[in-house]
Amino acid sequence: MVAAVDVTSKECEPSTSTSDQRCLYPIPTKRRRIYNARYIGDVRVEDLESPRRRKRFWFSAVTTIKNQRLEIKALKQKNKRLQLKVTNMNSLLIHLRNKKLITNNTQDLLMNLSSDALQQIVTRKLQNPTTKKYSPSLRAFALTLQFYSSKAYNYVRKTFQNVLPHPATLRKWYTVVDAKPGFTKEAFDVLQLHSKNNNVICNLVVDEMAIMQKVEWDGKQFHGFVDIGTNYCNEDDYLPEARNVLVLMLVALNSNWKIPVGYFLISSLDAQQRSNLIQHCLKLCHESNVKIYSLTFDGAAVNIAMCTELGACFKYGQTFKPYIYHPTTKEKIYVMWDACHMLKLIRNTFCDKNTIQDPAGNLIKWDFLSKLQNYQEREGLHAANKLSNRHINFKNEKMNVKLAAQTLSSSVASALLYCEKQIKLPEFQGAESTAYFCEIINNAFDLLNSRNKFSKKEFNQCMSQTTCEAYIQYINGCIKYIAQLKTSDNMLLINSTRKTGFLGIIICLTNLIDIYKTLIQKTSMTYLLSYKLSQDHLEVFFSAVRSYGGNSNNPTALQFLRIYKRMLVRHEVWGSQFGNCIDYQSVTILHVTSAHVREPVDYLIDTSTLEIDHDDITLDHAYHDSFGLNPYINDVVGYMSGFVVRKVRKGLDCEICLNDIVSKDSSSLLINIKDRGGLTKASKDVHRLCLLCERVCRQTEACIFVKNNIKLYLACQTKFLVDSNIFSSFAMQQHMLNQTVLNNHRNQLIDVIIQTYINIRLHYFAKLASERENRIRKFYNHLTLFKNE
Repeated sequence: MVAAVDVTSKECEPSTSTSDQRCLYPIPTKRRRIYNARYIGDVRVEDLESPRRRKRFWFSAVTTIKNQRLEIKALKQKNKRLQLKVTNMNSLLIHLRNKKLITNNTQDLLMNLSSDALQQIVTRKLQNPTTKKYSPSLRAFALTLQFYSSKAYNYVRKTFQNVLPHPATLRKWYTVVDAKPGFTKEAFDVLQLHSKNNNVICNLVVDEMAIMQKVEWDGKQFHGFVDIGTNYCNEDDYLPEARNVLVLMLVALNSNWKIPVGYFLISSLDAQQRSNLIQHCLKLCHESNVKIYSLTFDGAAVNIAMCTELGACFKYGQTFKPYIYHPTTKEKIYVMWDACHMLKLIRNTFCDKNTIQDPAGNLIKWDFLSKLQNYQEREGLHAANKLSNRHINFKNEKMNVKLAAQTLSSSVASALLYCEKQIKLPEFQGAESTAYFCEIINNAFDLLNSRNKFSKKEFNQCMSQTTCEAYIQYINGCIKYIAQLKTSDNMLLINSTRKTGFLGIIICLTNLIDIYKTLIQKTSMTYLLSYKLSQDHLEVFFSAVRSYGGNSNNPTALQFLRIYKRMLVRHEVWGSQFGNCIDYQSVTILHVTSAHVREPVDYLIDTSTLEIDHDDITLDHAYHDSFGLNPYINDVVGYMSGFVVRKVRKGLDCEICLNDIVSKDSSSLLINIKDRGGLTKASKDVHRLCLLCERVCRQTEACIFVKNNIKLYLACQTKFLVDSNIFSSFAMQQHMLNQTVLNNHRNQLIDVIIQTYINIRLHYFAKLASERENRIRKFYNHLTLFKNE
């Protein structure tokens, strides 16, 4: 029998302890519910007990991984775009090409049409820099623009949103150079720095420029008195006002730069004082490791006396010694009288003397040049030369080198020979000696003015191993010819009072050979450009100085000091502290518009722009009458027709048409004289067509400036005279079979030839109309600048 349990016993009493209560009465906890688990720690074992839970967390994990992969991909693309961000013009064009917005040809065109300054502006704008230094190209652009116009500089800087440096920054750059009268220390410092890595071989050029006599106060000192950089000050002496500034410049013979090394404010400087300055400059150049082998100046008497003080002798003969000695190295420094000045002096002497005797006793007459100009003006056509009234009456433009070079040129010589030998005009009988004189002077000047190593002209190439022997032989012949020229009273020109030009050419030709031989022996140079030995480099410098003043081309001493400082900084002469020489790779952005490309059609020329409308013109049948054209006009028109063919064939793609306008032979005697292998010779059909145009132009000359739409009128009148015999070859007739009657290649070819020739003649008529007999502007300009000199 089971015993009864006493419920009131102590064992059955409920426990009052905490642990007993937890065991007997457990407190239920609410289970954590996670539907979108993002991390591994969010999922537990009990979350995967049922299939529904496993499926839920599986989809949640897949979605999370997919989103993370998309986010990683987006970040990678963002990083790639940051790396390929457009920072210059090159990357911008590549980006546009990849987007198919431009073609490869457009990209190449835009890359080639860029300048360094615009490249740097675009690069700095794309990169948005704040602390980067300015590149040399952008720096030179800013200094040059601000040099010529501060208003223009401020406008450009504002337009490009302050990409260019502030004007205060430019003033900071200017303060680096002292630029006081005397030798410029910064220039010699740069030369010494440049000579560490390169052989510096230079030509020393000396010349002076007139300045305005004016004393100015800049807040610290007076400017405008004579100052040669010695800081001389004596209260008892009153210095005169400076009238000229003497500038010394070095021109590199083995490179392409030039630099002024000093200037002096002078009133008058004698030969002894000038020789001291030259010797001191040569010593400074030697200390800067600069080698000087030549000295160039104009034919002023004081400069000649200066070289005489230094040991030179310019008397042609046994004592002829056209060089001086270096004060330190005792090497020869060859003296060059500027060829441009010598050419002008020869022209002036020839005109004033009117008659010169050549070595054979033949007369060289200025009258032949006057007769040639009058004949060409009377006939209305030039025989392939530029001789005009300005060249004959040049008294008011004596300083113009171009007029002198065009007067004593090979073109004038050919025209004289043509008039004498070919068409045998009686007024030109005996002009052969004058033509030969012009040819000699022209070739001598070309030898002293070679600028291109690969020039195609016979006497305008550089002195090199391939041309040296032939040039030396020709130069010796020129020197012998010029030295034996005489005046009308049998006195040698090199011994007369007008000897400077002729003697100067002899000195230049003699020293050109010696300088070349010296450079080949003592340096690593292989050729010599004679233009480096001219005074043009300093003349261009003076031109830049005068242009700074705008309408005033006569600066004061203070203005010259400021301009000189700006020119030095502009030519990259500055101290290393403020140097800004980081070389950025830059390109230029050009804004281009897309153009519609026309479909290719069988048009020889674009008839949509053809100006001839035959229905609107009433033709004058009087043009059927013959209009006499003498042999001179016939030959000159034949020469011009070759130029017309040269222009027309640039736009022709049709081989048949090209063959019909070009010929191997020409009936023009002028072409046979002028041709050196490069002239284009027109066919007989083109020559006849140009003669018709010339006939119409001459008959209509009286109303050229009166009639409206004169070009269209002349073209229609000429077209009316064209017969069926022009361009009537069998090949052209077969070529026209598949073309329309009114718009075939023959008609288009005739139209384009007529328009080209008429354009040439209308330009010439306009030039004649604007030609003035007396040009007094330059005469009075020089009279004002050089008063009492």
